[in-house]
Amino acid sequence: MRWVMRRWILAFFYCLIVIAAGQKSVKSAPVHGFGIRHINISAGCSTESDGAFLWENISYGIQHLDAQFLVFRFAHLRLPPGATVTIRDGSQHEATPVFQFDATSRHGKRLYTKPLRSHQAVIEYTIDTSAGEPDTTECYGFLIDQYRYAAQGVYRTPSQFKYERRLKASNTVVDHWSSDEILSGSTSDDPGDIGDAEALANQENGDSDDECVSSLDESEEAACTRRTPTVFELSNPVARLLVHKESGSIFCTGWMFGCEGHIMTNHHCVADQSEANSTVIEFLAQGPMCKYDCEEPLGCPGVIEATSSEIIMQSGEVAMDFTLLLPRLSAMERLNLTRKYGFLTMRSTPAVFDERIFIPQHPAGFGKRVASKHAATYGRVVSLTEPGCNGNANSVGYFLDTSGGSSGAPVISYQDNSVIGLHYCGGCMNSAIPANHIVQTLIDASKLPRCAQSEFHWTESGAGGAMAKRDLSSQPNIYF
Repeated sequence: MRWVMRRWILAFFYCLIVIAAGQKSVKSAPVHGFGIRHINISAGCSTESDGAFLWENISYGIQHLDAQFLVFRFAHLRLPPGATVTIRDGSQHEATPVFQFDATSRHGKRLYTKPLRSHQAVIEYTIDTSAGEPDTTECYGFLIDQYRYAAQGVYRTPSQFKYERRLKASNTVVDHWSSDEILSGSTSDDPGDIGDAEALANQENGDSDDECVSSLDESEEAACTRRTPTVFELSNPVARLLVHKESGSIFCTGWMFGCEGHIMTNHHCVADQSEANSTVIEFLAQGPMCKYDCEEPLGCPGVIEATSSEIIMQSGEVAMDFTLLLPRLSAMERLNLTRKYGFLTMRSTPAVFDERIFIPQHPAGFGKRVASKHAATYGRVVSLTEPGCNGNANSVGYFLDTSGGSSGAPVISYQDNSVIGLHYCGGCMNSAIPANHIVQTLIDASKLPRCAQSEFHWTESGAGGAMAKRDLSSQPNIYF
């Protein structure tokens, strides 16, 4: 069966479900949300009426042309002993299983698989019935009710944020995540690429967010920063996030904060626990050498270290727009992550005007890039009173190339290697939530991770305002 879909800007031509020899038909419901296709692959209890009997082996082939990836959602999963669900890349001639689920797998609802970097997949359900049929008094079965084939980078500007708040105040539903006209694999900072809401907001407010956007992206592949070893090492704790929201999947950036394995990102990236439950955290998604081009969604695959996290603390978008996550791993596994990739620390004193900065990030879900220059000069803090997206007039302002998907990236100081801000707002100029505000909020709530404050702080001293280093010996050493 073939469905021809309307081609949106930066979206897809069409979707095709392939029925391979000996494989069952897949029923497909109309598209709902960005990058989502509803299907019904099921067996046993708690499935829809056409689910196969639990003791019947079944196989499905799925192909989605122009897919960025394939992620399958289990609306229900509880397999009996001897049963296995296997999901593998259908484009390989001698494909080995990629993802397997059995009776020991985590049971539950709304469980997402890791992204399969392919436009074809084979889903197989097999059961060993040599010991007899499964106990039908138990609710054994599974249902895959949808798959996702694309994500978009979230692009935030002050005018867009004001427009959305005005809509919410009038009880108008705001769902800019699901608009097919928002960024989908674009590195453009042009507000014309992000949909009607942004354009209308600019018209109504008299704002223009594109007046200081560079026509030349001066960010570079992370591997190109090896010539500055400290910058390269400080980019290692930065991860690509794939977040599954109800209306579609998005790309964001997160980073290891402190030595206990916590992940810091934006609240508008991971807004609640249901989203944290399925957030994919991928480290070292970058090319091995400078010549590698990683400019495509999920480009230059890294290492997926976690697919579910717990929210430790968060602050809404109008306040500080942060979410602090703790991956659902053992304490030793999280410690090993910090040893493997290193971690970053936040400065508990304010950013300093004109200090030099850089931003490791995953714009549009691309392989990691680092922005350190603007208009052929080094990126610097140019404002400490930028209104930003929350309008609080205390954001850190700067001009560096970012894009949808850069949300949640750390703004790092060259002076002391500290994170001085959490990038959360694009436009003219870019802005970050001050790190010292986040640190104090976490301290007040007794939620600050260990080793999360910078060991060294830079403070002004003397009449000339020279920078002097202050040693906080009570803090653990920073290591990469």
